[in-house]
Order: sequence, then structure tokens, then C-alpha cells
Amino acid sequence: FDFFPQSLTFILMFLFTAFTVLASLSYNQVVIALIGLVGSYAVPFLLSNNSGRVDILFAYTAIINIGVLVLSFYKRWNSLLISAFLFTWVLLLSTWELADNEVYFSAFLTFNFVTFATFYLSFIAQKLHQEPELSTVDVALFLINSLAFYGLGAWLINNHYHDNTWVALFTLCNALLHFGVAAYFHLKKVPSTQLKYLVLVSALSFATLVIPIQFKGSWITLFWSAEAALLFWLGRTKALAVYERISYGVLVLATGSLLIDWYKGSYNIYLLSTADYVTPFANSLFVNALLYAAATTFMAYIHQKVKGGGEYTDSITLFLNIFSVGSLFYTFFREIIVLCDMRILQYPNALDNAMLMEDLSLFKNIWLLIYSLLFASGYSMLNLKYNKQKTLAEVQMGINFILGALFMTLGLYYFSELRERYISEAARGYQLSLWFLNIRYLGIIAFAGLCYTIWQLQKFLNLSAKSKLKLELLLHLVALWVSSSELLHWTELYESSSNYKLGLTILWGAYAVLLLVLGLFKKKKYLRVSGIVLISFSVLKLFFYDITHLDTLRKTIVFVSLGILMLIASFLYNKYTKEIDEDKEEKTEEKPEEEPSVEEKSNN
Repeated sequence: FDFFPQSLTFILMFLFTAFTVLASLSYNQVVIALIGLVGSYAVPFLLSNNSGRVDILFAYTAIINIGVLVLSFYKRWNSLLISAFLFTWVLLLSTWELADNEVYFSAFLTFNFVTFATFYLSFIAQKLHQEPELSTVDVALFLINSLAFYGLGAWLINNHYHDNTWVALFTLCNALLHFGVAAYFHLKKVPSTQLKYLVLVSALSFATLVIPIQFKGSWITLFWSAEAALLFWLGRTKALAVYERISYGVLVLATGSLLIDWYKGSYNIYLLSTADYVTPFANSLFVNALLYAAATTFMAYIHQKVKGGGEYTDSITLFLNIFSVGSLFYTFFREIIVLCDMRILQYPNALDNAMLMEDLSLFKNIWLLIYSLLFASGYSMLNLKYNKQKTLAEVQMGINFILGALFMTLGLYYFSELRERYISEAARGYQLSLWFLNIRYLGIIAFAGLCYTIWQLQKFLNLSAKSKLKLELLLHLVALWVSSSELLHWTELYESSSNYKLGLTILWGAYAVLLLVLGLFKKKKYLRVSGIVLISFSVLKLFFYDITHLDTLRKTIVFVSLGILMLIASFLYNKYTKEIDEDKEEKTEEKPEEEPSVEEKSNN
């Protein structure tokens, strides 16, 4: 109210503040100190004459903070420290609008650092000399102090220099500061493990943050992948759990970055031009994705070699395999797509040629399916030979079944479409590439490998006898399905008018005899029954479908062929079933009589 000069008022208020501090010490009451704290922070605002000297305000507040923190340290008044912490950061945030002025840049940056350093050092000193255990409030204050200092500092530097390099350098300095404190704790063998981990986590977090600030695109994925692998290796081999746990977070960041890279690298095939050409298997996205897969594979290898993870070992194994194998699979999967799409640019006006686009699409889908079959088979065999993970084998079994179903439906359909294209063009006098016909055999070979892998997986998983029986019957059904498809393929090529009649009936009859023979020699009743069912179905098909619209010669050929097969089947069945029954009777007679039970002995 201008009753006193400003200087005299400042002296009086300083004396009042000093009096409250002495009173709080005399009565040992923190509430009196809090009253004095409120007055001390109010002094600059009550005496302000709008001169704009924020440097004096910040210097005064810094001096007050140091005094308050010394008082709270020796008297162990945490509420005083928390109050000073809140007052100071509120003061800094409330005046932050002045930071847009170039004149106040140095003052704000300096006070931001002084405030952070004051509370940072007081926090560490308190934990080293008084209470080593961390509470939730302690962790919250530490993180708020560090993040507020970094956030305000990064915004101020970016607003002043307009360059990410300076922000990245500021972030790196934060990381080095925390690393230095962590190294000091390690050298001095500080007993507070929680404090060491908190500082170390902060250091690694800022170091991780440097990467997306300074670098762009695939470089972020590359550095984060390398960091995750390094942290996991240190954590697992040196038994430092905090490193390992942080590596999981960094791995998630690297995975998200890779997904973003793949999304940005996507394209529309109908908008491609010669300038958009991408070299398949020799582009930056492929290399970075491959390095990410290598990093995750390295983590999976270390996890397998150096045991750890506690009760979450199986889950860690599963997820590391998903990250490593999934990324490796899709990396090559995507490059196959790129390879097929880039071929379009080699044909002039390809986008206007519907037939050509359809052919290229069919070939692309077939190559992707063949690659998927080979990859799944190879990965399953690696697990069976080296890892021997049961949970992973169960997952692989399910994936292999899905891929097998895709081949039996879409794959065989794609092959038939290519065959029809070859035949139609040949009828017009054009000769297409033999790949239109022969690529089916690459697919069949890959599918046969997948079936073999499924059979090996069921041995490893030691399925029940009932499940094994169902699987064996399913594989026989698959073999008959593929054989029928192959027969139709050749009859279509030779323009047979009854390809769904005579040939299929004879093939099914022959396979029925094969099932009977296998059932007899391996003494498996379900195979014999399956053979009888199949041959019965073949006979029904013959009488109700095949003989319609057939001439006498073809009817004679079918009936004679099927009759011979049935005679062979009946001869083998009658001959060997008697031997099987005789063996069973002999085994039954050789079994020793069971000893009477205790109850029977007592009755006797």
C-alpha cells in the first residue's frame, strides 16, 4: 500500500521469515516453518513493481529453496520439502509465458536447471543418509522433477534454436547425468538397490529417447533393436533384472517403429510408375527389418542358452519367438510381394491389361503360399531338433494345419486357374510359359514337406492313440485329394470328356485297395474299414454317375478294372484277416491265468 519504501519492506518481510524459521526450530513444529515458507515465496510477488527482472526472482527463489531443503534435511520434515517442490515448479510454470522472449532465455534455462539440481541432489542426499527405502511419493517426486526439467528445457531449446540436434543433445546430457549418478552409486556400493534402479531406468529412458529425436525412419528401428538386444544380453548374462525388463519395453518400441516403417513403405500397385521402382531384397526397409529379426533372434538365443525369467520363462520364450520368427517371416513375405509387383513395371501398359494383371496376381499368391509352407516346415523342424519347446510345437501344429487347409483349397484352385489360362491361350495359338503348369509341382513338394512335418510334430507331442488315428486318416484323405487333383489336371490337358467319371473311380478304387493292404500288413482295423468304405463309395459312384452317357467300350473298361481291384482286395482280406484272427487267439491263449483275488481265496 506504499506505506513503506520497497527496500524497507523487503527487510521487514525477510526478518519475519527468519523469525518464523527460528520459531519452528525452537518449538520443533513443521507447521510454523510452512507458514514462513508461504511468506518467503510471497515476498517477490507482494513487492513486485513489474520491472520484468525475472533473474532476481529466480535467484531469490533458488536461495530460499536451498535454505528450506537444508532445514528439511536436518529436521527430516518431508512435508516442507514437498511444499517447496510444489511452490517452485508452480512458480516456474506460471511465469513460463515470458520464455518466448529472447531476453529471458538464459534466465529461464538456468533457473530450470538450478531447480532440478537442487531437488535432485536433496532427494539423493536424503535417501543416502536417512531413508534408503523408496515410497510411492518419493518415486513420484523424482520422476516429476526429472520430467518437468526435461520437458521445459526441451521446449525452450527447440523454441530458441529450431533444431532437433540441440534437443537431442540436451536429451543425451540428461541421460549422461543419470548414468553418472548410477556409476557413482556402483563405485560407492550404495546399499539402496531401489534408488540405483530408479536412476538407471531414468538414464536408459533418456538414452532411448535420443534416437527418435535425432534420427528418422528406419534408423529409429535399427538403433532401438540394437539397444534392446544389448540390454537383454547384459541383463540376462550379468543377472541384472532391471536391464532385462527395460529391454522388453525397448523391444516393444522397436516393434512399433518397424510396423510404422512397413506402413509407410506400403504402396498402391495401380499407382506405380517407373520412378517408384524398389529393388527387391536390396532396399533399406528390408535390411532394417532383417536386422530387427536378427536382434530378436539373438535375444531368443540368449534366453534359451542362459536360463532365467522365473515363472514367466515359457511366456518369454513364446513372445520372443513370435517377435523374431514373425518379423523374419513377414520380411521375406513382403519382399516376395515387392518382387512380383515390380515385375509389372517391366511390361508396358501392364495396368491396362486385365489378363496380365490376373496372371501376375495368381503367381504372386502361389509363391507366397509356397514360401509360407516351406517357412512353417523349416521352423517346425528347427524346433523339433534344437529347441524342443512343447508349447511352441502346439502352436506350430495349429499353424501348419491352417496352411495345409489353405493349400488344399486356394492353392489347388490357383493351380487350376493357371492351367485353364494355359489351355485357353494354347487354343488361340499362343504358347505360354511352362511355369503355368509346372509351378504346381513345387507347391505339391512344399505341401508334402508340411505333411511330413505335421507327422513329426505329433510324434513329439505324443498325442493320444485316438488323435493319432484321426490324423493318419486325415493324411490319407489329403493324399487322395491331391492325387485326384493331379488326375484331373492331366485329363484336362488331354481334353478328356469324362475326367470326373472313369479316372476318378479307378483311382479311388486303387487307393481303397492300398488302404486295405496297409490295414492288413500293419494290422490296423481302421485302415481296412476305410478301404472298404472307399471302395463301396466308388462302386456307388460307378453305378449312379459314371455309366451315364458312356459307350459300351468304356463301360467294359471301368467294370473290368474295378472288378479286378475288388477281387484283389477280397483275396487279400480273406487271406490275411484269418492270420490276424489266429494271432489274436494265440496271444489270448498264451496269457497266464489271473491269480484269484483275496476275496476268492477267503471264500475257498
